[in-house]
Amino acid sequence: MGQKKTTFDAARDQLFSEMHRCGVLEASPEDAEHWLDDTIEYLAGVYGTLDREELQELQEIGARFARTPIPHGQGKTALNREDWQAPTQAQDA
Repeated sequence: MGQKKTTFDAARDQLFSEMHRCGVLEASPEDAEHWLDDTIEYLAGVYGTLDREELQELQEIGARFARTPIPHGQGKTALNREDWQAPTQAQDA
């Protein structure tokens, strides 16, 4: 028999489900961050027994999950992530 699912487990599963369903994985980093803030606030209401630390952990899990993966090819690796993930001057203007 498996372990009983905790409230945190249910909230985490719902977070991942919502991330896939809402298409936030294709959103800009700024939009994804805003969406995640709103969703964590929503989950705090739905799962009222979650404490501050659990909500923070959900926020961190969601942010890591939404982060852009390393693109394949073209010399882009984890070792030079700062180079290819840094915004360009044109994007900042």
